[in-house]
Amino acid sequence: MRQGQNQHTQPPSHEAPPCRPCFSEPIDPELAALFHELSLTLFALMDPADADILARAEIRHQTAAQIASRIGCSNTEASRRLAHARRCFCRLAAKSLACGP
Repeated sequence: MRQGQNQHTQPPSHEAPPCRPCFSEPIDPELAALFHELSLTLFALMDPADADILARAEIRHQTAAQIASRIGCSNTEASRRLAHARRCFCRLAAKSLACGP
């Protein structure tokens, strides 16, 4: 490798980019209702413990520390379980897209 090559490059970030809507206009009420129905269906298909943790974080806006306190585990365990619940929800959403017409 030549001297100075890759001198100013940053290592790739392993953090996920923030979730943000891909639209700037208000959501159509019918589309919002479809999203809501799909979300409820996906929550119903999840393991109840995973669904509870995900709802606490995403709907009730509880922190990992608050979740840990409520369910009786460490902050690390609550964070791990939340990440697992998010992956499960995303997998179900992806599977629902693959089952389309």
